[in-house]
Amino acid sequence: MTKPSLAVETLSICSGCEIAILDLHLALADVLDAIDLKYIQVLMDHREPPKEGVTVGFVSGGVRNEEHLERLKMLRERSQILVAFGACSAFGGVPGLANLHTKDEIMEEVYINTKSTVNPKKIIPPKIVPPMLEELHPVDDFVKVDYVLPGCPPPPKLIAELVTCLLEGREFHLEPKTVCDQCPLIKEEKAVTEFKRWGTDIVFTERCFLEQGYQCLGPSTQAGCEARCPTALSPCRGCFGPTENVEDQAAKMIGALGSIVVQDPSKAPAPEKIVKEVPDLVGTYLRFTFAHSTFKKAVHTPTVKTKPMKATT
Repeated sequence: MTKPSLAVETLSICSGCEIAILDLHLALADVLDAIDLKYIQVLMDHREPPKEGVTVGFVSGGVRNEEHLERLKMLRERSQILVAFGACSAFGGVPGLANLHTKDEIMEEVYINTKSTVNPKKIIPPKIVPPMLEELHPVDDFVKVDYVLPGCPPPPKLIAELVTCLLEGREFHLEPKTVCDQCPLIKEEKAVTEFKRWGTDIVFTERCFLEQGYQCLGPSTQAGCEARCPTALSPCRGCFGPTENVEDQAAKMIGALGSIVVQDPSKAPAPEKIVKEVPDLVGTYLRFTFAHSTFKKAVHTPTVKTKPMKATT
């Protein structure tokens, strides 16, 4: 009997998703025994997925340059089933925050402005570096994705569940719930009068962090991680992305905040003061999903340089 085959492609990544596969521990032996692992860069010295095609293709990381796009399309063509593996592949992830800047600004910062860079001639590498796209994209901007396994990285339990479903020919679905639905912290529905910065004030470890005024994205984040961050006494940062049928995670979160922030002016500070208590709105509410949000990138107004007018007689 021919085993189902698997290829794992890596694009703009930190390799944390691939390490999560190893976190299956002893269960990994059963997985590897049930599949034919054709291609995975962190383990094999192969330049591209097998030409004969594979049953399942996992792709981790977003699409940042032309080589990424080429490799993504190649894997899509050669895979019967394609899985967006991890937050970067599904939503752009933390690297998607670079979309707040132009491609030229990024290249100049990396190759010229960083303190550790010695580049007196201020040369940006031409051909040795694959040309960057104008912005980073999640993979479904370019190809059809059959399944999404979010997370930074995806929990090993869900990885095993997805692989088992694919091997047995069953559909894989995440529960239509939020992280709050799985969170064990006590919720008392108390109104919030201020937002606090994590680590600068007292935290009651058994109470809902959001109700204490700390930014926790549980209300706007897809369940599936078993609330692993709040359970470990850290606010949810939203790496599972928005729930199904929600396009913009920030909009969902702001709506949730509107329902708990005190509206009585005599009991709460002015709205603009509350907003100022969140200095990084994009990094707070779209940390993992900016490249997949309504805006996807910052809008830059090009600077128009005009030539000086000649004097006329």
